[in-house]
Amino acid sequence: MNPLVALDHRIAHTLRNHPLPAALEPVVRLVSHLGLFPAHVALWCAAAWAVDFAPPVLWALAGAVAVRAVAFVLKAATRRRRPYEVVGGVSRVGGRPPDSSFPSSHTAQVVYTAVALARLAAPAGVPFVPPWWVLAAVVAAVAYARMRLGVHFATDVAAGGAIGAAAALLVGVMA
Repeated sequence: MNPLVALDHRIAHTLRNHPLPAALEPVVRLVSHLGLFPAHVALWCAAAWAVDFAPPVLWALAGAVAVRAVAFVLKAATRRRRPYEVVGGVSRVGGRPPDSSFPSSHTAQVVYTAVALARLAAPAGVPFVPPWWVLAAVVAAVAYARMRLGVHFATDVAAGGAIGAAAALLVGVMA
């Protein structure tokens, strides 16, 4: 087995099987939902409305849609199976995702939004941009949740983060 794949499998097994208080499992599932695409579209629509549809924020909204599209093109092209499907001892928590594992679109979306909020929305005057450390904590929590739930490998999450960050930086240049 490729050493990177073996490492991915070890990380998936460790994260899914590490003891976590039962009360925190629903919290992990809830945090995972922070990466859902409709939530990000709603956030960007609210941000655009808050600043009278300033062009940088409209660019950011378009970027959120583009991130979703790129992630799904890559998912269709790679068709990578999910950890719960290929790693012994890894179970899935929650519903079965309908697409492939690579990249993590939840992570791509949340990283995109975090970077774009800081680089585009805050300078445009959007009044509800949280401090950088809150954005970083949300990114880390969603990335952890996707792996903890058994639906993504660490490399899926890393690739999603790279896609989100690159898209936000590109949109920042274009805006």
